[in-house]
Amino acid sequence: MSFTRPGLARPLGALALIALSFALWTPPESHASCFPWKCCDAWGYDQPGVYLRKTSCESDGGLVHCGLSCPAETSAIFKCCEPNGDPTSGVYAKRHDCKAAGKEVFEGVLLCPGGGAFQCCDPEGGSAPGVFLTRHACSDAGWVVQDFKATGCPGSFFYTVKQALRSRKCAEGVRAEFLSPGGRLERWIADYDATHADRWSDKDSHCTISCVLASRCGRLASSLAGFAKEVQDVFDGTPHNAFGHGDACANRIGRRYGMSLPFDAHATNPAACHAYCTGYPALETRCDGPLNGLRRTTP
Repeated sequence: MSFTRPGLARPLGALALIALSFALWTPPESHASCFPWKCCDAWGYDQPGVYLRKTSCESDGGLVHCGLSCPAETSAIFKCCEPNGDPTSGVYAKRHDCKAAGKEVFEGVLLCPGGGAFQCCDPEGGSAPGVFLTRHACSDAGWVVQDFKATGCPGSFFYTVKQALRSRKCAEGVRAEFLSPGGRLERWIADYDATHADRWSDKDSHCTISCVLASRCGRLASSLAGFAKEVQDVFDGTPHNAFGHGDACANRIGRRYGMSLPFDAHATNPAACHAYCTGYPALETRCDGPLNGLRRTTP
């Protein structure tokens, strides 16, 4: 049985709704009587200290914000990181302290965005000596930070194996273009012999091809090919032309010049290598060695 008169039910319901709206209403920040309120810093985070009066908050440089939290605090957890997202050294329990130190606050995360597995590498090759728990500590020590790779840092054993396989594939392309029958090397030799009093020698070939390999495939490919089947098959097997110290010398000269050329200039580098090696002063004399096949002055 209802003890409320039918005529009073609707007005009482409306009054209850109005009362609930007042209870849930949060005054604007500019309202001097807002409650609850929070003292926030210029970044929108909790201002350090305890403030019972709004005037005290404002006199200390804080900003009064109506509500239970400051506007930039969008999560219960945060992480203080470097501005680029890398982990930072030090511990920051307050967002304000993090920002004051020149760091960046990342809301709602337990790890910095750049806090994944990493390796600290020596720019000269291989892993950096020591133990580095953070990327920040690695870079502060003058080393190079890279995301974790199964092959390790450049110059490490597994990295070198991977690069060797990649270099081998590149070297095969050079072999097909330059060393195959009728390839560019044969044309260079024919053109040189037809226009010069002396003759093209195997030192010119070693120097030029090593230069092309270095400029196109990298130092490792050129070093390997200098003693491998790609080069020996072409230069050795001819009378009085066994592979030896002189060939290695010509390889080294070509390789050094090739590494100085733009790595991606595939169209112009071969001609530069050809000109450098055929014009190298006294290449045969400098790279003279046992059974090396010096430049011949007669056919």
